[in-house]
Amino acid sequence: MKTTSPLCDEAVVREIERVASVHFGCRWTSQGFADLRDRASHPTGILGGQPRSVFAKMSLAEDGPGLFAAELDGLET
Repeated sequence: MKTTSPLCDEAVVREIERVASVHFGCRWTSQGFADLRDRASHPTGILGGQPRSVFAKMSLAEDGPGLFAAELDGLET
């Protein structure tokens, strides 16, 4: 049974659009979603848009922010 990704939730998409717009310095809107849940342990996907697409993932776990912070630290070293 396939379920809808939490990354497709309207409030989540709006927040991704808001953050991407700030980052890109212009209004950015999602024009589609590619679900990558089968390649990750968290809800993960690519939100398509112009001029770029945005990779997003989320954790609903209580320790999710700490896990993602540790992952980011590892990527920066």
